[in-house]
Amino acid sequence: MGNFNDHFAGMKQLSFFLPIAIGILLLPFSLLAQENIVPGIIILKVKQANADAWQAQMSEDQWLAENAIASVERKYPHAERPEPRQTDKHGNPFVDLTRTYKLTLVEGADVLENIKKLEESGQFEWVEPTTYSQSFTIPNDPQVGTLDHLLHANLYASWDTTQGDTNVIMGITDTSFDLLHEDLQGNLKYNYADPIDGTDNDNDGYTDNYRGWDIWGDDNGVFFTNDWHGTGVLAVAAATTNNGVGMAGAGFKCKYLPVKIANDATNGNTTIVTADGHDAITYCADRDCKVINCSWGTLTYSNDGQDVVNYATINKDAVVVAASGNTNAEEFRYPASFYRAVSVTGVHNTDEFNNGVNAPFTRSDSVDVCAQGYNVMATATVGASGSTEVYQTTGGTSIASPIVCGAVAIIRSAYPCLTAIEAADLLIASAVDIENVGTNSSYAGKIGKRIDTYAALQNNPCLTVGVNDVSREEVSVSVYPNPSSDQVNITMSQADNWHVQVLDTKGRIIINQQFKGTNMVLSGLAAGFYVARISNDEQDFSARFSVITP
Repeated sequence: MGNFNDHFAGMKQLSFFLPIAIGILLLPFSLLAQENIVPGIIILKVKQANADAWQAQMSEDQWLAENAIASVERKYPHAERPEPRQTDKHGNPFVDLTRTYKLTLVEGADVLENIKKLEESGQFEWVEPTTYSQSFTIPNDPQVGTLDHLLHANLYASWDTTQGDTNVIMGITDTSFDLLHEDLQGNLKYNYADPIDGTDNDNDGYTDNYRGWDIWGDDNGVFFTNDWHGTGVLAVAAATTNNGVGMAGAGFKCKYLPVKIANDATNGNTTIVTADGHDAITYCADRDCKVINCSWGTLTYSNDGQDVVNYATINKDAVVVAASGNTNAEEFRYPASFYRAVSVTGVHNTDEFNNGVNAPFTRSDSVDVCAQGYNVMATATVGASGSTEVYQTTGGTSIASPIVCGAVAIIRSAYPCLTAIEAADLLIASAVDIENVGTNSSYAGKIGKRIDTYAALQNNPCLTVGVNDVSREEVSVSVYPNPSSDQVNITMSQADNWHVQVLDTKGRIIINQQFKGTNMVLSGLAAGFYVARISNDEQDFSARFSVITP
């Protein structure tokens, strides 16, 4: 398996550097498409060296007046500052979102002029406008018949290995969701710590976020009756499977967290969503989602967006999957083209990108993988009151993306020892080269490889999890089976006085005891992800494992 960082450094080089050069170094923002810029809002990141001084300065009336600023607030108020020089296991530095701020300008102030003035102060890593994103239009597909996107992604075979882990949560960020739909209730991830009673019971800053959150409306109302995009996307990734009703979701038993990012005004199939959607990504990442789907995007690169994708991937161990877009063009769209995001385009079930009937989707050397984007079975809730549930075939990269999201959830269920970076690497490395199919050679290097979920499950990297200590020959620790539905075994290759700790995803110590011998059995652990730390006087071992509901 190749190195994920190396892979993305090559695949995303143009998408990462070129938009910066065009948008910031060569062309002023005034020459960009200003109709997409949110008026009166500036996003900036304070330099680390200026963080303390900025805290005092941003409340000074004179400074606010000189820069036409009405108010200043942290863009991600719930983010925590990482420890100095904190990195993940791959050496990637943690992202600090506590220094990112949202500035609201006084009425009539020019966004671009104020950006220039703030940049000249030298206090900030970057200063930029924020832009509206759009959910990608789902085109009418003229082909007749229901084609099987689950077979195309080789998901049926993968389900013989694992049917998903209820601890693996898919964050679905989209326009709106009908959570009462007959096929969307079984896999919903409820927040039992905050029941709907008008009180923020879990003190996370979101009142009654029992069944997801509406970023746009800042409340828990995630359903809007005049929109079906989000419900269809959600169904492809997470419809309840094997329940004798409707359709099957790619993630099978994996749970989903719905986060609405759109206003409640639609124009056909095109919906203006939140200013950037980045808040939705961080919301999901902060709630332990292992994969986050984004079937929306914009042509505008932003430093804030890249920071958020890095934060989700590195700090929070979540794979960000995003649709490349539905334009018949070669261009970069974000968040799909951000470094470390998995960019998805669509193909036919024959693996053809362009079969001469349907126009091809957005492509670029930023695209990593593809999945079926035509004649995909989805569901929707229609009617004036949102009362009629229908199943229909549809398409678009908006639909190809949740197929990939579900595939990543299956991979992370089978291999809980993998980090987000490693899971995405495995998905890409095991995908099928389709450049010689039909006319695909005309799009070489621009459409990625077609995902094969079953192939991704053939390496078995987590059957036993442990780290060999090279300082002492033949000393190792293994944790198995992984995942487990009952007992978890910790086996040491050498008898010694061992200190064993088991921590949950919040860092809380669940087990803390001394053990002498070579085999320790853990039982009675609740379903969830854990980290085992095993040490003696000379060495330390750690392993991640999962306990699932039988």
